[in-house]
Amino acid sequence: MFVFNYNKLLKNRENYIKKNDSNQINDNKIQDKNEIKLKQIENIKKQKEFQKADNKYCKNISNKTSNKKIYSVIPLNIFQFWHDVELPVQIKKNIDIIKLQNPEFTHYLYDISMCIDFLKNNFHEDVLYTFDKFASYKHKMYLWSFCVLYIYGGIFIDAKYICYNGFKLLELTNKEYYCKEDNSINLELFVCLPNNPIMNKCIQQIVINCKKSFYGNHESEIMKHQLLINFFHEKININTFPLVNSGNIIKLNDTTNTSNHILYKNIDYKNYSLELWNKVEIYNYPILKYKMRVDLSKTINTNIFNETYKFYSGSPTIVSCPCNKNHYIINIRYINYMFKKRPNNDKEIVKKPKHWITLNSMFKVDQNFNKITEELFLDDVSIYDEKKYNNMLYKGIEDLRLFKFCDNLYYLATAFDNKTQKMLISSDAVEFDSNKYNLNKNIIYPAFLNEYTTEKNWSFFDYHNELSIVYKWFPLQIGKIDYDSNELNIIDIKYNIPDYFKGAKGSTCGFKTRDGELWFVIHKSQSKGNFVNYQHFFAVFDLNMNLDCYSELFKFENYKVEFCMGLIIKENENGVCDEIIMSYSVMDTQSIVCVYDMEYIKNDIKWYKN
Repeated sequence: MFVFNYNKLLKNRENYIKKNDSNQINDNKIQDKNEIKLKQIENIKKQKEFQKADNKYCKNISNKTSNKKIYSVIPLNIFQFWHDVELPVQIKKNIDIIKLQNPEFTHYLYDISMCIDFLKNNFHEDVLYTFDKFASYKHKMYLWSFCVLYIYGGIFIDAKYICYNGFKLLELTNKEYYCKEDNSINLELFVCLPNNPIMNKCIQQIVINCKKSFYGNHESEIMKHQLLINFFHEKININTFPLVNSGNIIKLNDTTNTSNHILYKNIDYKNYSLELWNKVEIYNYPILKYKMRVDLSKTINTNIFNETYKFYSGSPTIVSCPCNKNHYIINIRYINYMFKKRPNNDKEIVKKPKHWITLNSMFKVDQNFNKITEELFLDDVSIYDEKKYNNMLYKGIEDLRLFKFCDNLYYLATAFDNKTQKMLISSDAVEFDSNKYNLNKNIIYPAFLNEYTTEKNWSFFDYHNELSIVYKWFPLQIGKIDYDSNELNIIDIKYNIPDYFKGAKGSTCGFKTRDGELWFVIHKSQSKGNFVNYQHFFAVFDLNMNLDCYSELFKFENYKVEFCMGLIIKENENGVCDEIIMSYSVMDTQSIVCVYDMEYIKNDIKWYKN
C-alpha cells in the first residue's frame, strides 16, 4: 500500500516538475518575446531619431515639378526685405506665399530699422555708413543682403518674386546658386553659405565705391561691377551659373522648358534707383551745420555799351585783410544769366543771353560781416571798344580767388585768352583800394604743355615759404608761377595721395594754421546729361604737403550746384583754431558766407586718415 502510494507520489511529483518546467519555458518565451519587442520599439525610436536627424539635411520633395531627395548644405534661412513695416498688399501676399510653400525654412523679413540694428551688431561702422549714404532702398537692400548672407547663409529673394508652379526652394539648398542676367548678374536671388568670401569682398568694395561716390556706366554697376570682378578673380564663368534670369522668370540654366522655371516676378515697380542714377542723386551727403550764415545775394542792372543787363551775384571769395586781422575782404562774381532746376535739367538757363558776361565787385567787412567800405566794381569793360568787346566769346574774369601771402594779396581767376582762344588762368598781385577796384589781367601759361587746354581751379598755398600752386590733385602736382615770364612750372609731384582725390578740383586756396597745418576745401562733381551734382571735402596736409587726413564729401545747403572759393580758419585769444569761415555760391546765383565751429567740423563729419 505504502509502495503504491509512494510510486503514485513520485509520479505526481514528476508530472508537477514537468508542468512547472513547461510553465517556466513558457514564461521565459514570453519574457524573451517582450524583450525582443522592447528592443524593436527602441530600434524603431532610434531609427526615427536618426531619420529625423537625417531629415534636417536630407528631405524628400514631391510636387508637380520633381520627386527627389535633397541634401541641404545651405542653412535653411529665407531673407527678404521691405523698407517699411507697412507692407503693400501684393508684397505681403508674395511673402505669405513664400512662407506657406516653404515651411522647412526659417523666414526673416527685415525693414530699414532692423537692417540698421543688424549692421551695427555685425559689421564695421563703415558698412552702416554706406547703408545710410545710399539714397535708394534698392541699393540699401542689396548691401544688406550681401551682409546677412555672409553672416548667416541661406537664401535671399526679392519680395517681388514667388515660386513658380509650386517650386520648392529646398531644391536650391544643395549648393551655392548665383543667377546670370544678360552678361551680368541678377541681384534678386542669392543662395550662399555663411562666410562666403565673394560676399565679403563685395561688401568691402561697395564701401570704398560709396566713399568715392562711384557711379559707373550704369546704375547696376554700383553693385554688380564688384561682383563681376570677384567672380573673375575666382575664375568663375558667369555663363556657367546654374540659374538664369529671363524677363520676369528665373529658371534653371539648361533648357527653355517651362518645367525648369523656378521663380516668377509678379510685381514690377518703377525703377526709382535708375532715376536717381540718371539724376546723379544715388548718394546722401551730410549738410554742414553753420553757427552763422550771411546772405550777400542780390541783383543789379548795369548798362554796357548802351545795353542794359541784369546781373545775379554768384561765387564769393573771402580772405583776411593783410592790415587788420579782424577785417575781411570779399570779392563777388556777378553773371548775366541764372539757372533754374527743372525736372529734366539741373542747370537750365533762364533767358539765355546774347553775351556771357562776368562782373566782379570787392568790399571790406568787419568780423561780423558788416560792410565797412563801399562795394566797388572792377572796370574791365572800358578798356575795349564796343566792336572788340562784342566779338569776345567770354567777357570778364571768372571764379576769382584771393590769397594773402606775406601780407600781400594775390588773385587767381579764369579768363579768356585771345592768343590761344582758350580759357586760361590769370594771376597777379592785387591791392585793395577803397576808392577804386583795379586788376591786371595777366595770363599764365603752363610751361610744360605743348598744346594748351582749358585751365581752371588752380589753388594758391604757402609751400616752404614760397607762393606756390596746386595744379592737379591726383597725383598731387605742385607748381610755381614765374611772373616775369608768365609761366607755371611744376616743382614737385607727390604720389602718396589716395585715389579718393581722382577728379578732385580747386576749390579754395590753402590756409596755413599756426600749428603747422595746411587746410583746403576741394570739390568733386558727377554729371549725366543735363544733370550734375557737386560736393566738397576738407583735406589737411603738413607743411611739406604730405596728406594727413581728409573728410567725407559734404553739402553746404543740399543744392545740386554749390561752389566754395573762400576759406579762413580763425584762432581764439589762446591761439586755438576754433572757427572756420567759408564762402560759397548756390546755383551760381546766391552768395553766402558761413561760420562753423571747428569742434563740429572735426567731430561731427567723417574723417579718413591717410
